Amino acid sequence: MTVVIPVVTDLDHVVSSLEHLERERESFALAVLAVSRLAPALGASVRTRFPWVQWVQVDAGTSIPAMRAAGIAAAETAVIAFIEDHVHVPPGWARRICERVETTGAVVAGPVDDASSSFAARAAFLCEYSAALPPVASGPQRFVPGNNTAYPAALLRLHTSLLRDGAWEDELHAALRGEGVVLQLEEGVRADHALEVGVGEYLGLRYHYSRAWAGRRSRGAPFARRVMGALKSMVLPGVLLARIVGRGLRRPRYRGMALISLPLQVLFVVAWAAGELVGNLAGPGRSLTKVR
Repeated sequence: MTVVIPVVTDLDHVVSSLEHLERERESFALAVLAVSRLAPALGASVRTRFPWVQWVQVDAGTSIPAMRAAGIAAAETAVIAFIEDHVHVPPGWARRICERVETTGAVVAGPVDDASSSFAARAAFLCEYSAALPPVASGPQRFVPGNNTAYPAALLRLHTSLLRDGAWEDELHAALRGEGVVLQLEEGVRADHALEVGVGEYLGLRYHYSRAWAGRRSRGAPFARRVMGALKSMVLPGVLLARIVGRGLRRPRYRGMALISLPLQVLFVVAWAAGELVGNLAGPGRSLTKVR
């Protein structure tokens, strides 16, 4: 299996993620392909510490989906997994997720747990990953996350052009579902998300992700449809807040965070809705290149 990691944060996050993958390589044939849009000097530093990592340098403005596409093009294994450069995989993760893909022929994803340390980062995690919190019911699902996810490589290669064009996992997974591919969620392949982020930083990230997503969806649409999308975004804060807090309350570990982070969640969902509103009316702009 090859693990493709878009490198978009910083050296500390990347090193921590690779240390966890290094332990996996002791008992499993695992290739790791880091696709970086950061300064080339970071690649030299990482390769000195982890000479087994295959490093692919791309332009600074390359989007994360396009970075994944570059990783697919360079991978040579029958299974390809995507994680982020701030994800920690537990012992046995690589073998479990790869075996599930090989056994089922499905796209296999696991839940994502929080391993951040600051209050702001934990609140941001809850906003971002409320739909993928553990525990989950293992089995076929309509939704699986795009982080901590493994695919038959042959299926991914059929859809590389989607990723090069900036499609996120929801669009990729919809295309795969349309071809009869099963999306499988597996409780036994959890991964930890360890991104440290401040409130202001996450507000910007949330806005840009939402603007990029809505701008892509409305690309080429009639003006009336784009206006309708913008109007719908005005009711998003209430809907999103109910979903995020509700999911947190249903998980004992996240119940307290769902309650005490409520003021921050309000800010986050307003930024989310603002991004969709602007994306519908003005397009994605350069937001896709600002997401990490």
